[in-house]
Amino acid sequence: MSSLFQSRAVCLLCLFSGFGVFAQAVEDNSDDVQALEIKSETVLCSADFYIGKEQGKEVDEKTDKQRKKLGMGEKVVLTLTGKPKGDISQLQWKVTKGETLASFSDKTEGKEKVTLTASKRIQEKGEVEVTVTTSEGVKKTIAFEILVPTKLTAAVPVKSDLPSDPNVIIVAADVKLTVEPTEVSFKNIKLIERDGGLTYVTPASPPDPQKHEIELGMPHTGHGCDDARSIEQNNSFIDRVAYAAYYNTIWGAKLPQEWFWTCDWKVHDGNGGKESTDDDILQVETVEQRFKVEYMKFEGMDGEVKEVQIAVRKFGRAISYDLYNHQMNYEYVWK
Repeated sequence: MSSLFQSRAVCLLCLFSGFGVFAQAVEDNSDDVQALEIKSETVLCSADFYIGKEQGKEVDEKTDKQRKKLGMGEKVVLTLTGKPKGDISQLQWKVTKGETLASFSDKTEGKEKVTLTASKRIQEKGEVEVTVTTSEGVKKTIAFEILVPTKLTAAVPVKSDLPSDPNVIIVAADVKLTVEPTEVSFKNIKLIERDGGLTYVTPASPPDPQKHEIELGMPHTGHGCDDARSIEQNNSFIDRVAYAAYYNTIWGAKLPQEWFWTCDWKVHDGNGGKESTDDDILQVETVEQRFKVEYMKFEGMDGEVKEVQIAVRKFGRAISYDLYNHQMNYEYVWK
């Protein structure tokens, strides 16, 4: 009897022991599938990373490059890690959502590491999903949000390096513009400024040269108009704000005169030029570049003196130059 009991006990022990091994094997297989993962690393850090460094803040490059938001034109490296990967030569990568928003740079079949590039020619932000499938049919997916430029912000104007001319009044400054949002990088795209026309404010009708009236407002040519602008790592570039005229022209004109240019800023996927409008992708922002030439009163040694002041405003920032003191003001308050 004792022998029979011991025999049954051994059988039960073996049965439960065998079940434990089977259960453990199933769990290990489940863990292996869970361990299969797509890891991502952007090629460039976001603008916020570089801006933070400029400001002396502590920033972490590894963390920044793991972000799941990308700017137009950004590249991100995707790596399949963990197991089971099956037959590596049969790995299949595919953009399964947002096919028009991003694509692979090279051949992806049989690759554990691939590069995804956000399109430079999209019209609006959107979501992208990438799925990799193993030879055993196991799928893993990773998602990203592709962002587009939404606005431009301006820093305080600084002195421009335009050459001087004793016969010409030059009112100029360089303005650092930042492309928003800065949580991504826009270094791989370009912007371009297009002329939207000239509008006179004062007088309501532009001066008529046929009546020997001097028109100070000129069409928007030069000054960076129609030039493709490259963007720095911190999403910034320099816009030069300027106005130039001969002294005799200013003194001979009937004042005040005020006018503005309509400036259309667009994402551009080309080399620029007036005839390159087919390469304009989407409009980021429309701003006015406003000019004002008027007489102002200044305190002189012998009392008040009336002299000409020229002011230019763009992106909410204004500069001025007065012909009495011959001084530039880079933080002019527009009135």
